[in-house]
Amino acid sequence: QQLISQINRLSDRDEKEYLLEAVKCLDAGAYRAGIIFIWNYAVRNIHHRLLTHSLNSLNQAISRRVNNAKQITTEDDFAFIKESVVLMVTVDLGVFDKNQKKILEDCLGIRNSCGHPGKYFPTQAKAKAFIEDIINILT
Repeated sequence: QQLISQINRLSDRDEKEYLLEAVKCLDAGAYRAGIIFIWNYAVRNIHHRLLTHSLNSLNQAISRRVNNAKQITTEDDFAFIKESVVLMVTVDLGVFDKNQKKILEDCLGIRNSCGHPGKYFPTQAKAKAFIEDIINILT
């Protein structure tokens, strides 16, 4: 219930939709799918935060991490930048501190375990902890 009220306060439609779909998955016991949608929300939110910086400073921070990286001019350009690099850039630009980045990197690892074939099946408690970490950092 508290999560739904937090979701309803979001102004960005994409972010809101990812979280609402995540809640549906979690309610159905589809914890891997729920974690993936929660991560999609997180990435979209992080992209929006990074785009509040000048494109010049954003692209410089990315190019310090990746040679010949695609220049970011729109949100869609992030599709060409690895999420792990995006997380490093958040610290470079002061969006998050190192501790927050570390938690988000852990979440990315869990998301990757859920998004690729394997024998990892997160529990309800793991999914709840995952969403709590994401929400605590991003709201």
